[in-house]
Amino acid sequence: MQVKLGQRGKKWPMIMGPTGSGKTVLCGQLAESLSVPFYAINFSEGLGESAVWGKETVKGFVEGPAWKAAKTGGVMLLDEWDAASDNMAVSINTLLSTKAGDPVTNPFNGETVPMHKDAYFIAATNTNGKGGDGAYTGRNRLDGASLNRFAIFEMAYDTDLERALCPDTKLLEKLWSIRVALQGKNSKDV
Repeated sequence: MQVKLGQRGKKWPMIMGPTGSGKTVLCGQLAESLSVPFYAINFSEGLGESAVWGKETVKGFVEGPAWKAAKTGGVMLLDEWDAASDNMAVSINTLLSTKAGDPVTNPFNGETVPMHKDAYFIAATNTNGKGGDGAYTGRNRLDGASLNRFAIFEMAYDTDLERALCPDTKLLEKLWSIRVALQGKNSKDV
């Protein structure tokens, strides 16, 4: 429902949760259920905008995944969104603020197309967009314009799935206690 709201100029979903909680798998399953391609970009401070929009090569212009989603439809996962540089966030905000059917222009090749009716954008983070913590360093504080484009949904580990995968109750409880202890110490270990 939230991705449909994003298409109409409302907020896109931002899934916040710990490493391994299933954020990427969930987005892939969403793409499958919508019968559209799934694209993902893992952001980092040094990632250039051409990774999103595309770049000119000797064989012609190669479209980036976010541009493909905008142009032809698909679920675009902005993974590790809180690790994106400020310039990258500003660049992506153009896509995030364009409603389905409205024109969007690729700054790298000048092409303008209507935002595809099946273009969906989802951010995934380990933090709440307010910067790093003990467990997740190297995370940026997202500015108000970037945060305002998203509705935050928290995602935790699926304990029912863990229980199904590990029938040894004693071992499972021990592993859960280790996880709780690490979280309590804001440990870098996950």
